[in-house]
Amino acid sequence: MPREKTSREEILDQAPAASSTNLQRWRLAIRYYTFVILGRSKERSDAAQTLGSMPLPKPKNAAAQNGTCIRNGGSYPSIMTGYAYMTASQKRGTIYIGVTNDLGRRMPEHKTGQGSRFTSRYGVQRLVWYEEHFDIRDAIQREKSLKRWPRQWKIELIEKTNPEWFELFRGTGW
Repeated sequence: MPREKTSREEILDQAPAASSTNLQRWRLAIRYYTFVILGRSKERSDAAQTLGSMPLPKPKNAAAQNGTCIRNGGSYPSIMTGYAYMTASQKRGTIYIGVTNDLGRRMPEHKTGQGSRFTSRYGVQRLVWYEEHFDIRDAIQREKSLKRWPRQWKIELIEKTNPEWFELFRGTGW
């Protein structure tokens, strides 16, 4: 009676023709599968032990144990969508760059003056550009890089998708 294949052998059977680049990629995929997928189970199976998966290090704080990520002093779930966005006071007017995990909640905050002091002081309430990111950390990084851009680059980015600087947030009159 033939023995059952382990998950590692199944992956190897699916491997493409053996070029050095493809072979390296498949080896990395096998290591990832062995370490991450099988190593995360609470009760280590026989397959995980025979494949030689390494135990994961224990989190050092309570936030990490709950599945949250702590970076730059903030705590948020490690898998959360995010938006980088730009608001303006008028066409080619004052520009504000921000990041949020819920654009539908954040824009009314800006319009009622609860958003930030800058937006309430300068009347920067018109959503003119936004990008959705699958990970909030990517959105934060995008916001930081946009803030370093020269003003003309920001204007060109907005005018690529919204040449008339119309309000993109639905349900408001502009």
